[in-house]
Amino acid sequence: MTAARRPGLDAIRLTVVLGLVFFDTSLVFDARDDFYIKNPQTTEVTTYLAGLGVVWAMPALFLIAGFGAWHSLPSAATSHIRNS
Repeated sequence: MTAARRPGLDAIRLTVVLGLVFFDTSLVFDARDDFYIKNPQTTEVTTYLAGLGVVWAMPALFLIAGFGAWHSLPSAATSHIRNS
């Protein structure tokens, strides 16, 4: 018996990863950040939006990874025992 995928976790993971793509792209236009690529025209709006990404993106990815491990490890352990 295999565990069913959790589409909610997949949707959250997809949202966070796509958000990180836009986050890294927006840093090009950030006036305060010392990003390795900088556009000549910058704006302060990205500073505040990037602040949300810094605070929430990586902790959300670790939380989602923990939920994924929590739901997948019991099924992996039982399949290993059955195959022995």
